[in-house]
Amino acid sequence: MSQGDIYRSTGMDRAYLSSLENGKRNPTLSNIRKIAEALSVEPFEVFNQLINQRCCVRS
Repeated sequence: MSQGDIYRSTGMDRAYLSSLENGKRNPTLSNIRKIAEALSVEPFEVFNQLINQRCCVRS
């Protein structure tokens, strides 16, 4: 699924989605729920992905 697909499904701004993906912003619980619904997953799965990305990426 592309950012465009998520944008259309959630109604979120593309720049906002990009900033989430790049770790420049933190999503609200409401937006995590919207993204999870767009991806057809449970919200905790979105949290797991966020945690894994931040814990395992080294600067």
